[in-house]
Amino acid sequence: ANLNEKLTRLEAVTNQVLELDAATATAEAYRVLYQSLSCSTAETVVSSERILAGVRGVSASLHPAIACEKLIDFGEAALVRHDTSLVAQVCGEVDGRLGGVRDDMKVAVLTRYARFLSRAGQDAKGRSNLEAAEGLLDAPSLLKAELPLALARIGAAWQDVGVPDAARACYRKALRALAGLAN
Repeated sequence: ANLNEKLTRLEAVTNQVLELDAATATAEAYRVLYQSLSCSTAETVVSSERILAGVRGVSASLHPAIACEKLIDFGEAALVRHDTSLVAQVCGEVDGRLGGVRDDMKVAVLTRYARFLSRAGQDAKGRSNLEAAEGLLDAPSLLKAELPLALARIGAAWQDVGVPDAARACYRKALRALAGLAN
């Protein structure tokens, strides 16, 4: 009853027009509620589905980059619970929103998503996302001052997904890009 009451309250908030802080806090509340679910019962499965529906609803009111971040947060909670079905659904949601993320913001989202995918056992898809992130480094919207950090993030992600040679290459590029900054 307590779980249903909490879900009903969150769903009522989700159905309102939310400003950014309220929407991100609501997405976080859904994640915390999901993490508090007990063992795998029929009620837990139904609750998980309601929670994911709520996260989808809240995510619709967020900028695509922030929505992807909140979905990945939720997916990481599902990984901890070994909820492979929910992880797959979250991946589908993130994949559907990536196209709406601006190039300058997409590098950070793709690197985090690649790490998540690797932890979820989807190494090939994770590497593909890192390759896509590297392809965005020449985007006009990515400022020269942002390039060293973007390269360092990609390098760290390559390391996390188990490709140390690519990581070292990105770190070297990051150092050259940093040295090339005037300030």
